[in-house]
Amino acid sequence: MFRTEKIKIGFVCANGLETFIKPIIEDLQEIYECTLYLIGNESMIREAIVDNDLVWFEWANEAAVFGTLHMGNTYKPKKCIVRLHRYEAYIDSPSKLTYENINKMIFIAPHIFSMVKENVPALGEKGKLIYNGVSDNLLQEFATREPGYNIGMVCYIDLKKNVPLALQIMYNLPPQHTLTVAGRFQDKALQTYLEYMVKEMDLQEQVKFLGYLKPEDMTIFWADKQYCLSTSIMEGHPYNIMEACVRGIKPIIHDFPGSTELYPRSWLYDTVDEAMDLILTGGYNSEEYRDYIINHRWLQTDMMAEIRQTIIEVLNG
Repeated sequence: MFRTEKIKIGFVCANGLETFIKPIIEDLQEIYECTLYLIGNESMIREAIVDNDLVWFEWANEAAVFGTLHMGNTYKPKKCIVRLHRYEAYIDSPSKLTYENINKMIFIAPHIFSMVKENVPALGEKGKLIYNGVSDNLLQEFATREPGYNIGMVCYIDLKKNVPLALQIMYNLPPQHTLTVAGRFQDKALQTYLEYMVKEMDLQEQVKFLGYLKPEDMTIFWADKQYCLSTSIMEGHPYNIMEACVRGIKPIIHDFPGSTELYPRSWLYDTVDEAMDLILTGGYNSEEYRDYIINHRWLQTDMMAEIRQTIIEVLNG
């Protein structure tokens, strides 16, 4: 008999980390029966394994370690995909995964893929690079822009985002430049330090922290910006830069490990002086920034085409 019901895919994700998986589920639910398990305990992971034909572990973290270990403990074989973003590559969870129960492991950036492949021989040939994809709808917000004074940052504010470097850049720029930061503080000590330094450096009129903004508020946030500043010491394949670029906003990116595998060297800086040069005298080309994202197939439609094909390959075994 031919199977008439939809294939069931269970997406396992820690509660609070589901931002990146939701658009994928929305796209796939037209084809498959998709269920999102925002796990709070191990029994929910077991339920996802038992009730679905394929289990997708979003983030290669502790949930994936437990889940991949138990993937084989069912009355019929189940398929398994794990997607690793960034932070997991810097902890030991990838080495604890049960790779014999994983059909495919997705990576979102080449430098992260290379790091795990080098450190975890058990991965073998199961890894696959599928870049993050920014919403195609944002192309409608593209505007040809010119050099200006308004700089934006979007990030959860923690130590690895290196926001103190942003203050050093702002201190050295002419005072008409402003920096507006959208994002929730993740560290109270860091928040206290940054707020203190803004006062000590007399940047109260130039630097504003807005806190968390909803996705629907980002259109207004970026509308008057000419630059997207990134100061991170490590990244995977960050959405904030792509979302600025498709709008025609110039990226100013700190040269984190792996950045040269993602971006042109002309978008990167190592020092405060180099960042200032990119803002003050580095040229401006909105079409270049947008087209770079399009030409590298970093749109959501591109990402989903590769994900759908990967799922078909995994299901067909």
